[in-house]
Amino acid sequence: GDVAGPINGLSGMNVQVDGNYMHNWSHHESAEQWNLGGSLFWAGMDNRVGVNVIYDTVTHAGTLTNAGVFAEQYFGNFTGMLKGGWLNSSGSDIGGHGTYLGGALSGYFIPDLAVTGSLDWGDVVTGLANATLSRGDVNVTAWSVGAEWLFSEEYGVSLYGGYTYDQNDVFKFKTHANVWHVGLRWYTGGGSLEDHQRNGTLNPWLPGTAISAGF
Repeated sequence: GDVAGPINGLSGMNVQVDGNYMHNWSHHESAEQWNLGGSLFWAGMDNRVGVNVIYDTVTHAGTLTNAGVFAEQYFGNFTGMLKGGWLNSSGSDIGGHGTYLGGALSGYFIPDLAVTGSLDWGDVVTGLANATLSRGDVNVTAWSVGAEWLFSEEYGVSLYGGYTYDQNDVFKFKTHANVWHVGLRWYTGGGSLEDHQRNGTLNPWLPGTAISAGF
């Protein structure tokens, strides 16, 4: 869930609080994942800029904290988005620090339909690679494309889905994953999808990073 609102007495300034929970299954194992954080941002007629902090924790995989900046700019029916900042991983054998960057473009071909393409990159220099190396490098790149359709403006309910190709380079051992996702999203208040994503809570892509604890 995400909740955003203006800060009284500070023109254009807003705050948002984010939180989500996931239960993951992988290789006959399961893990609980919590993601908590918030953003402080200024909203203008044609753009929004701000700072963001997210704390992510996964069972048996440690934690990952990101702190960074983000911006979005409106070009007619298109929204361009950028974000970047600092990463800190701890609580596992691959703890360390690094940076992340990302860019995305959303097009509203009708006010209630958004198609988004994005690229996320992150790199963490760890304190422990394996039994023979004292330090190592973890690099994650994610290419994504997705769509969201607000099929009920009256109730603020949308259907979203998409595809992500994850490329992971962990101590020079490369793997990849194909991830498909689908879900429902609920916006409070009336308006089109374009209105909600430009005037309400931040576009779902902006807060945080595509990299999670445990990479």
